[in-house]
Amino acid sequence: MLHETAFTTLMLHGLLDLLHHEGFRFAPLPKVEKKPAYAVDPGVASPDGGPLPYLVLMARHLKVPPFTPEPAKRLNSLCRQPHPAATSSHGAH
Repeated sequence: MLHETAFTTLMLHGLLDLLHHEGFRFAPLPKVEKKPAYAVDPGVASPDGGPLPYLVLMARHLKVPPFTPEPAKRLNSLCRQPHPAATSSHGAH
């Protein structure tokens, strides 16, 4: 899910091209909300908010898995070098 910000507006076309190139799939929100995972009501609230999977873990008294930096390293490497999808007609202004 993407949130609307000035940065998102500026980078949206290049970001979508890059995500598509990396194999991400997109669906309209009404379709996604019909998935069984979104029917779960964890019955808890977090003082600082939090994504649904985190709230479900809290409700079930399960530990949050430890953070692993591998995804961050991959994202960092993607952001540091030009990517073919980012230089498409949508990504270049």
